[in-house]
Amino acid sequence: MSGDATYQDLRARAEGSNVDPTTLLATDYLNHPNEPVMLLEMLPDMPDLSEELLAWRPKSYTQHFEESAIADRDLAIEAYPHVPERYRLPFEFTIRVLTRRVEALREGTMEALAQEDGSRARQIVTEGLSSIHELMGVANAIIHGCASRDEVQVQQSDLTDVPAEAAQASEDAEVEAIMSQDEIDSLFN
Repeated sequence: MSGDATYQDLRARAEGSNVDPTTLLATDYLNHPNEPVMLLEMLPDMPDLSEELLAWRPKSYTQHFEESAIADRDLAIEAYPHVPERYRLPFEFTIRVLTRRVEALREGTMEALAQEDGSRARQIVTEGLSSIHELMGVANAIIHGCASRDEVQVQQSDLTDVPAEAAQASEDAEVEAIMSQDEIDSLFN
């Protein structure tokens, strides 16, 4: 990919922009999954944010930038199909896991609030957010081209500690279907 003329052109155009010139990914995308995270952090004390949290829907990288007002949105959209696989595959995997985690945490928190159990909602949020923040860190590292094999492996082990109220029975099997550990390892060889 590094010899590809389009990739080289995009790298040159990304210099000084919000798009990383090596990975061709932009950190602005992380604002999208961060929206429900901020709402979840406030929800136990401000249950009136429930509607806004329930209205949040995952968006693809391209969808996010199509609706974005940042100056480099067109470059981010144009560059995405040319992101080298060694960055794109772990990035997309991380975002899928992150999205599932946010949705599961939202569901568990909303169930606790529906039962008027604010302390349980707070506990669910506290337990779930640490792993979400960790995944956001992994995604950010990938965007900047510095994610290690160990950071990406965190994602699979991270799926096992979802509070029971928020867990989805088939989540582990779905993650295995997305990308095996051998496939993750091969990205870093």
